[in-house]
Amino acid sequence: MSSSSGDPATVLRLTAPPRAGLAGTLARTVAGPPPAAATARTLPAMTRPGPIWLWMGTAFAIGRGRGGSRAGRRPAVAGAALSVAGLVAAATIAEGVQRLVDEPTRYGWNADIQIIDARPDIANRLAKDPRVAAVTMADQSTVLIEPDDGTEVGAGSGPGDAGPGAIGRGDADPGDEVTAYSIYHESPSIGWTMLSGRVPHSPDEIALGPRVARRYGLDLGDHIYVQKKYGSKARLEVVGIGIGPVLGGERLGESVLLEPDVLAQAQITEPWRVALVRTVDLVDPANLAAALAIEYELDLARPPSEVADLGGIGRLPVILETMLALVAVAAAGHAMGVTWRRRQRELAVLRTLGFTPSQTAAVPLTTSCINALLAVGIGVPVGLAVARLVWWEIATATGVAADLAMPVELLAALPAVALVVGLLTAAAPAWRATRAHPAVVLRGE
Repeated sequence: MSSSSGDPATVLRLTAPPRAGLAGTLARTVAGPPPAAATARTLPAMTRPGPIWLWMGTAFAIGRGRGGSRAGRRPAVAGAALSVAGLVAAATIAEGVQRLVDEPTRYGWNADIQIIDARPDIANRLAKDPRVAAVTMADQSTVLIEPDDGTEVGAGSGPGDAGPGAIGRGDADPGDEVTAYSIYHESPSIGWTMLSGRVPHSPDEIALGPRVARRYGLDLGDHIYVQKKYGSKARLEVVGIGIGPVLGGERLGESVLLEPDVLAQAQITEPWRVALVRTVDLVDPANLAAALAIEYELDLARPPSEVADLGGIGRLPVILETMLALVAVAAAGHAMGVTWRRRQRELAVLRTLGFTPSQTAAVPLTTSCINALLAVGIGVPVGLAVARLVWWEIATATGVAADLAMPVELLAALPAVALVVGLLTAAAPAWRATRAHPAVVLRGE
């Protein structure tokens, strides 16, 4: 054996034939020039400030692997990113459903109690009750509407087609029959919830429910005709799109809001009058309803069927979020285990270059944390985009506002959780890296 057989470069040349990627580059470098010069030329990370294991872990996470590709880290990032996207989407949709159920104003209920068949004197008496924060009168009836351009509304275009409304009028198709409301002496805290625009303030204005607006393709500033008694029509400007309490059994958002005088001139059915009551914050609406029920016929505010159906899903969103979180952790752990089993050679080369066991263990930990943060950085915007599309479909079908409810707590916690998951999933590869013997690993390669 020659005198050079004990030289580390010679040993490395004999036991580790050069290969593509970081390990091959390191092996070729160490086998050529002196180790110190080779390290300075091929590992610029060693000359950067900060711990060398941090830079090497970053290089493994974002750099190219064997064969000049990033395929080695794609499973870890892609699998976890998909799971994070699903988790964020599910949490965002669940947040939107919960907000809708918890905030009655979002489905048009700004009152706690409705007094049935109320009169103005009843409303005045309730307004003086110290347990009542606000009270207003509301009328509910039906009217006939048609587009501004005069095109006929065909049969089946909406609920209550022209048949009932055409009785006694002699018109082939007088318009579309919809539920209409008017509010008297509107309180600032009771009325319709406007999704855009404002409530009508003059006889030539109207507010539409979102379903009515979509069916006619109307927006703020457009006009629509309302049939009045004795065959005349009123051309009204759309000043708002919103939702109010469902008192006539119609679908949420399938109604219009008019000034009281206009409704009195256009109604085709007898009006249904109620007093809408809102309690003060310290009073339980159920207790006040029980006290008032002795004198009045009343009912507590109840969510419409569309909202009740959404609220009936119960704990399903929580279960889905938990399952997706577990899938994300499992995907990250599996990918990290597969990745570092393939990259034992790189860690062995780092040991031959002078890395201590703790520094070598820190490399996969750093790589795993960076991959986890990359998965969060990719998964969060993708999940929010998916949630926005899904929630828009839900809101459109339900007839409520389509603005997204952000799961703020989850989004704030995800980066920290990603770091913890990264450390846990890389714990086993890091422990094996401290126990592995470089000569054995390189000889096996």
